[in-house]
Amino acid sequence: MDNTSLTFDQIADFCGLHPLEVRGIADGAGLDFQTMYAFQLIDETWVMSDDLGLSKCTSIAARRRGDSPALVAQTLDIPTFYHGFQTVLRIEGSAEEPGALIFTIPGVVAMNGLNDRSIAVCVNAVTQLAYSAKGLPVAFAIRGILRQETYEDAVRFLKEIQPAAPQNYVIGSPKQAASFERSASRMIEFIPFEGAEFTYHTNHPIINDDLNPKFIEGLKKKGLTLEAYKARCPRFKFLGETFKDNAADLDVAVLKRVFADRDSGINNAGTYGCTIMVLGDHPELHIAPGRPDTEPFEVLSFGNRTRVSARSHESEPDKTQIRFGVCDWTIEKAGDPAALATAAKLGLDGVQVSLNPKGESLALLGKDLQQAYLAAVKKTGAGIASFCLGELNNVPLKSDPRAERWVSEGIAVASAMKVGIILVPFFGKGDLKNDPSGTEAVIAALKRLTPRAEKAGVILALESWLSAEDNLKIISAVGSPAVAVYYDVGNSQEAGFDIGREIRLLGGRISQFHAKDYKDLFGQGSIDFKAVRAAMQDIGYSGWLVLEEVKLPLGLEKSILQDLKYLKRTFLSAEIL
Repeated sequence: MDNTSLTFDQIADFCGLHPLEVRGIADGAGLDFQTMYAFQLIDETWVMSDDLGLSKCTSIAARRRGDSPALVAQTLDIPTFYHGFQTVLRIEGSAEEPGALIFTIPGVVAMNGLNDRSIAVCVNAVTQLAYSAKGLPVAFAIRGILRQETYEDAVRFLKEIQPAAPQNYVIGSPKQAASFERSASRMIEFIPFEGAEFTYHTNHPIINDDLNPKFIEGLKKKGLTLEAYKARCPRFKFLGETFKDNAADLDVAVLKRVFADRDSGINNAGTYGCTIMVLGDHPELHIAPGRPDTEPFEVLSFGNRTRVSARSHESEPDKTQIRFGVCDWTIEKAGDPAALATAAKLGLDGVQVSLNPKGESLALLGKDLQQAYLAAVKKTGAGIASFCLGELNNVPLKSDPRAERWVSEGIAVASAMKVGIILVPFFGKGDLKNDPSGTEAVIAALKRLTPRAEKAGVILALESWLSAEDNLKIISAVGSPAVAVYYDVGNSQEAGFDIGREIRLLGGRISQFHAKDYKDLFGQGSIDFKAVRAAMQDIGYSGWLVLEEVKLPLGLEKSILQDLKYLKRTFLSAEIL
C-alpha cells in the first residue's frame, strides 16, 4: 500500500485509530496537533539523525513448543527522560475490532502490545536500513498490526504498508512467532538457524541489505565492513550463545533471567520496561515497569473480554459471568461426595472439594472415590469448582516434604478428574508472612512442581496473608503460568489491604475467589461486595465465587441461603446496585 498520498485521518482509520485520538491527546495536553503528531515519531527522528548505532531494544520470541505457549517478549530501551512514566493502554474491543493491551509512554499511541485475539507485536529500531520520509510511522504500524485477528493478516498488513522508519517487527500468535526486518522497500524474515522454533533480534540488520545511504557512508569513514559492524553487538552475540539450537530452554522464567542480564547489555540504564506476552486462549501481558531485575513483573489479561463481541456487551451490558460454589468444609462435608447434593439443594452451582490425606497419600488418589465424585456431579448437576489442600496449613510446603508430594498427587487427581485449580494455602504453620527463608523454600518447591502442573493444565492457586505485591514477587520468581492467586476477600480485608486495589493489581493472576466476611452475613458485615464486583469487572474476571462462611447466625442452611441470595443480587444484576 502506498501511504504517500494519505491524509492523517486516513492513516489513523487504516491503522485502527479513531481519527480524533491524536487530536484528543493534543487537546488534553494543551498542545497543537502538529506538535503532538511529531511526538509520535520517535523512531522516525532517530532514523533521520546521524546516530545509527547499535544500542536500543532486545526482542525474543518463540512459536508454541509442545506444552509451552507461544511467546513474544522485549526489553524496551529509550532515552531516560521518558522514564518514570510507564503506561499501559487498555483498548476495549468490539465485534469489529480486537481489544488490546499496549505498552507505551504518555501521549504516544503504541510502542508494543498484544490484542485479545492473541496477536502480539514488538519492534526494534534498525536505523541502518533505508527509510521513507512519507511512509507510515512505526507507532501507527503497531496499532495497525494489533487491529488484525490472525497471524497471516498481521504479516500481510506489515508487507503491504510502506513504513517510514525501518524496524525489526516480531509478530506472534497462539502457534507462530517470527521476526521480520522491514525497510522502506523490503521485508525479510530472520531465522536464527534452519528449523529454528524461536527468534531474537537487537538493533542491526542481519539479512536485509536495503541499507540507509548515510549508514554506508559512515561505515566507509570508519573503515568498517558490515560484518565487522554486526559483530560489535554484545547483546546479539549473547542471544546466539544462549539460544543456539532448539534444545535450548525458552519459557517465561528463562526470558525473565535473560532480560535481567546486565553483563550482556540487554538490561541497561535505558531499559524503560520489559514485556513478556504469553499467547494462547487467554493471552497475558507480563510487564516489569523498569529494569526487570529490580522491578517486579505484573500480569495483565483480558479475562472474559477475550473474543467477546459488541453484541454480547449490548445484550448484557455489565454482567459479570459468575458461578457460585461453596467449600465442602463450610457445609460440613469435607472430602465427602455428598457435598455436591447438599450444594445443589441450596441452589449453588458447585463445590470446592478438599484433598484430604489418608495415611501418607491423598484419599482422592483412589479411583473408587474419584468415580463417586464424578457420579455425584452427573447426578446433581453441581460441578467441582476446584480442589483445596487444606492440610498444608499443618504440614507446610515450606518445610515438610509430605506437602510437596501431596501437591504432586493433587495435580494427578485434578488432571484425571478434569479440575483446573488446586488451592494451595499458607496459613497456620504454613504462614509466609515475614518469613523470607520459608518463601524461598516455597518458590523452590513450586519450581519443581510447575512443569507437571503445566503439562496437566492445572493451576496452583496460592492463598495466604500476603499482599498482592508479595504474591506477584513469588509468581515472578517461579516464572510459570501454572501459579496464580486464590483471592479471599475476607482474608485480605482482615490483613488490612485495599481489596479493590489488590484485585486490580493482580488482574489475570487471580484464578478464583472466596466470598467471606468475618463480621456478619454478606451485605451486613464489613465487605463491600459491590466494590468487589466492580474490581472483578475491571480485570475481566469470569468464573467461580466460592462461599467460605465464617458467620452463620441463622444456622448453616438459612445463612447460606441468605448469603447466596445477596451475592446473586449483587453479582448478576445488569448494574452495580
